Amino acid sequence: MRVSDRVFRAARALHVERRGGEVSVAEVARAAKVSWPTANRHLGGKEGLAALLAKEPVPAISADSKSRLLYAAERCAASKGIDRSTLDDVAAEAGLTKGAVYWHFESKQALITELAAVVFEGDADTWQRKLESDPAWAAAAVELWASSRDEAVRDRVVAARAQIRSSLRAALGGTEHDADLALALLDGLLVARRLEPERYHAGALSEALPKVSPR
Repeated sequence: MRVSDRVFRAARALHVERRGGEVSVAEVARAAKVSWPTANRHLGGKEGLAALLAKEPVPAISADSKSRLLYAAERCAASKGIDRSTLDDVAAEAGLTKGAVYWHFESKQALITELAAVVFEGDADTWQRKLESDPAWAAAAVELWASSRDEAVRDRVVAARAQIRSSLRAALGGTEHDADLALALLDGLLVARRLEPERYHAGALSEALPKVSPR
């Protein structure tokens, strides 16, 4: 690829990522991996960059595309793991452009943080239905736990677990301790199913939870 094409491509990509916000020549140079003088020459300076981007409207992105991207991110997390999944992978899985990803999420971390809220939403019954009907969900959940070293992701996961714990306590009619045991059992089943999906089938949850009886 010619240097000029790299510079123009980097400028357009940054334009989409910033959702039409300001982009500097220096940022384009870093993205294109060229020197500032080289980028400045090809762009025609700050004015030339502004003129170029003025002709590049930010693509219209439907609200539904965000749901598609989150669904795709869950699938990528389940199949490749979060660390090995890239924004390009998510975009391809969703059938959208990388620009669409940046329209909704400022970074991969922002996408993962919101994914945590979506994957862990609902009560214990919701988790059981997901476990029974969507094998990829359990795998994605385990991957997100591994990403909980990030504070934002951890906060989302902890908040969701508090809701699950509350619903388990109500369902079992027991104490907080009983709910903790039931949740720990659910955690273990999710991890076990990630490792051995044939052995730890969805019905294992229904069979095991009633055994956690209130004191």
